[in-house]
Amino acid sequence: MKPLRAVLYLSFIVWSALTLLSWLASRISPAVLPWLSGVGLLYPLWWAGQVLFAVVFWISRSRYRWIALLMAAFASLAVPKYFGIGALFYTPPAKHNYSIRLLTHNIYGFKPIKKAFQRDSSSGMHLLHQATDFYRGHDILCLQEVNPYSAQLLKAALPQYHFVQAGTAGPVIMSRDTILQFDTIGYENPVNACLWADIRIDSTTVRVICVHLYSNRVSITADSLQQSTRPQTALHHFKRIFQRYTSSAVRRADEVDQILQLIDTTPHPIVLLGDLNDHPLSYIYRQLRQRLYDPFPKYGSGSGTTYKNYLPLLRIDYILIDTAFSPIHYRIVPTPSSDHHMVSLQVSTAQ
Repeated sequence: MKPLRAVLYLSFIVWSALTLLSWLASRISPAVLPWLSGVGLLYPLWWAGQVLFAVVFWISRSRYRWIALLMAAFASLAVPKYFGIGALFYTPPAKHNYSIRLLTHNIYGFKPIKKAFQRDSSSGMHLLHQATDFYRGHDILCLQEVNPYSAQLLKAALPQYHFVQAGTAGPVIMSRDTILQFDTIGYENPVNACLWADIRIDSTTVRVICVHLYSNRVSITADSLQQSTRPQTALHHFKRIFQRYTSSAVRRADEVDQILQLIDTTPHPIVLLGDLNDHPLSYIYRQLRQRLYDPFPKYGSGSGTTYKNYLPLLRIDYILIDTAFSPIHYRIVPTPSSDHHMVSLQVSTAQ
C-alpha cells in the first residue's frame, strides 16, 4: 500500500508542477520558452487531473487533501475562459443604446458547402443558406480562410454588405455600414493576415480588426493520432503536434506585437474579431486581453469550444472589445459549413 501512495503523491507533485507551468505559459513569450506554450495548451487536462486528485485525496482522508483541494481551486480559476457560466446569472438589459451585432467565423473556404454542391445543388444551397441566413442577423462580419470560391458565394448571397479583403485568400470584413478606410498587416502566409477597417456606425467611427494568426498545421496529424492503434505511433504523432504548436506559437508572438502597435495607435473605439489559433491561457491571448475585454467568461454560456477537433474545450476564435462598448448577448453557434463554430456578440455603446 505504501508504494502505491508514494506513486500517487509523486504523480500529484508532477501534475501540480505542470498545472503551475500552464499558468506561467500566458506570462512568458513563446520566443523565450517555446515548450512552455505547449504545456499551457493542455490546461484542460491539468485541471481535470487536479480535480481528480482532490477527490481521491479527500475520500482517502490523505493528510495532503487540503493541498490538493487548494490546487484544484487554483486550477479552476481559469475554467470560465473555457466554459461560460456567467450567462446563468446575467439578465440582458431591457433598454440599451444603439446596438451592433458582430460575428466572426473561420469559414474553412466553404469546403463542406463545395462538396455538397458537387453531390447535388439542393444540398449545397441548403448549407449555404444555413450559414448566410445567420450572417444576415449581424451588422459586421469578420471571416477567415475566404478563398476566391467562397468570396464569390458571399458576395452573391450578401449583396447588401460592403466587402473588403486582405489579398485573395486572407481575412474579410463585411459591413452593412460604410467602410471609410481599410488596410492590412501582412504575414508570410497569404491566408494568415490582419485586416482592419474604420466603419461609420450611427455617429461613431469604429475600428474593426479582423485577424487570422499563424496556423498550427496539425489537423492531419491530429486525425492520424486519433486513428493510431499502436502506442509508439500515437506518441510520435503527439510529439509532432507538440513541436508544430510550439513553433507556431513563436510566429504568433511576433504577429501579435504588430497588432498591439495597431491597437495602441488607433484613435477610435476598437473591436477585434478572428481566429487567434491559440487558447485562453496562451501568451497571445493575454497580450490582447490586457488591452481589450473578453465578454465570454461573463456573458457566454456552456462550452467555449470553437474548433471541432482533437482537444476538448479548444477555444481559438474570439471577439474582444474595448470599454466603449457594453456586451448584451454572446453566442457560439455550431455549423456544418466549416470546421469552426460561429461566434456572435451583440454590444451597445457604453452608458
